[in-house]
Formats: sequence, structure tokens, C-alpha cells
Amino acid sequence: MLIGETCQDVYHFGRTTRLSPEGPVPIFTPNKTIEKSGMASNVYENICSLGHDVTFLSNTESIIKERYVDARFNAHVLRVDRNENVEPLTKDRIPQSLIGFDCLVISDYCKGFLPEDICSFLTEKFEGPIFIDTKKKDLGCFKKGIIKVNEDESREVYNMSSSCDLIVTLGKFGAKFKDETFESFEADVFDVCGAGDVFLSSLTSCYLSTKDVKASILFANLCASISVRTMGNHCLTYEEIYDAIRRYK
Repeated sequence: MLIGETCQDVYHFGRTTRLSPEGPVPIFTPNKTIEKSGMASNVYENICSLGHDVTFLSNTESIIKERYVDARFNAHVLRVDRNENVEPLTKDRIPQSLIGFDCLVISDYCKGFLPEDICSFLTEKFEGPIFIDTKKKDLGCFKKGIIKVNEDESREVYNMSSSCDLIVTLGKFGAKFKDETFESFEADVFDVCGAGDVFLSSLTSCYLSTKDVKASILFANLCASISVRTMGNHCLTYEEIYDAIRRYK
């Protein structure tokens, strides 16, 4: 089961060649627009692509993130976020029995869908492995599970339960878990957008097969290195993963 906020990522590609006569801001001329599923939807697509059946609970309101990108330099000129706040998940939407699920994945972007009482309820009730990616600073609402945050977020989190473990992603330096650092895989970074979603998805997928957290972190590092080579959110394929494994052997 996957629970988290969904958005639509819109990318406007174009050029900025002059400043506006009305003020010191660039004039952007778009020539192509693409849309991709973002946030928990990106997690959903990647877990499905890795071969799993997923029950997905998410917001019904439309969150939109628009990025304006100068295609010549892959430079983000502007980002516009719309409809940031959504209605919270209620217990009546959660299946009465969670016994049939192999694991619980929480992709919490702190847009209001996952209030603290729901996080506490889910992580207390679910008996299997739990993987959490959260923007919350106070982690006390998560009663058990493996929580993944990035390096900047790790400096601000507090109040973590002793029944939780923390994975800190370090970008090009890999990831840290229980005072052990797991190497990254060299990649020509094009765009880091969605790399955290790919890490969470591949971490979960590998753990379901191996029950080995450390092996799963290495696999997630490999998959994240694939993701950053493309613009925007990326949905993994096993062909890409096999190619990457051959490349790093």
C-alpha cells in the first residue's frame, strides 16, 4: 500500500534571450511543454514498473508544479506551484484490514493529506515493513518504520521513535544508515527532480525481494543514479537497471 500526495509536474521548455523593458526580469519564450506525474505518483509508477501491484491512496485535488526551463542550458528560470494545500486523509478511506499488504509506503510531502494522527494510526496498526519519505520535521507521529530524508532535512528532524530507523541520502556521496555510508554510483547529473521518489521506490522493491536493508540501499543508490540522468521525474525500467549494473561491474 502506498499513501501520499500527488501532483502534476509541468515543464515549459524555451529560451530567455532578453530582459523585459518593464523590469529587470527575463522574458521567457516557450516552445515545448511536457507533463509528468509527480510526488507520490512518481513513487507509484516506479514501484509498478519494478513489478509490484500497488493500492494507492492520494489526494483528489489537483496540485500543479510548473517549471520554466531554458532548454539551451537546462536552467530553471521560474517555478510556479498551484493548489498546494489539500484535504486530509480520513480513516474511512483506509482499508479496514491491512493484513493483505506486503508493506506500507508513505510519501509525505506535507501538503496536508497526511496529518499526524493518521500517520500515527497507520504506523501503529500496520504489522509489516514500513518505508517513509517525509518533509515533516517532528517525526514523533511515526511509531515504527524506516524513514528516509535528505541531508538538509536530517539537520532539522527531531523526536524520532526508537522503533524507527533513519536513512539519510547524501546526493553524490551516497546514503547513510546506522553510521555506515553506502557509496553512490557515478552519474552525469542532468536533473535531480524525482530522484528521492526513485530511491524510495527501489528501496522498497529490493527489500521486498531480499529483506536486506543494506543491499536495498545500494540498489536504491544505483536506481537514483539512473534517474538524475534525465529531465524531470523518471520511471525506471529493468533494462536501464541491467545496463547500469553491467556498466559498473
